[in-house]
Amino acid sequence: MATGKRIRFSELLELHVNNVISRKFTRKDPKDQVELTPDLMREIRDAILEAIGNVFAKSNHKLTPEAVSWLSNKFFKAVQINSNQTMSDLVVINEYKLSQLPYHDVELLRNLFNETALEEELEEEYRRRSQS
Repeated sequence: MATGKRIRFSELLELHVNNVISRKFTRKDPKDQVELTPDLMREIRDAILEAIGNVFAKSNHKLTPEAVSWLSNKFFKAVQINSNQTMSDLVVINEYKLSQLPYHDVELLRNLFNETALEEELEEEYRRRSQS
């Protein structure tokens, strides 16, 4: 890394999850369209949950299982399918609400995922709790 810029935890996690998804679910011929079935979507969601859970289990950053599930759902909903849709466009999932997570999870996620698409949501919840 010639620029001297540190790679952030959030970037490494995103890269890891993308690699897991690509390895397990990408078609050999990019012209092949993925046929999404409920089972395939469940498989993808479970692979993301497992990948993120394993990373946090091995790291110094400890999250509750609910926070890992919340984060996994965010990653799952952002998965792009057939280069023009995200899972968020296709499915509605019963997910944990950020307001249901313990304060220490919100604080840790806020610190790890600032400067990401999750920053605003996490910052808002952190401020809401800090003011009460």
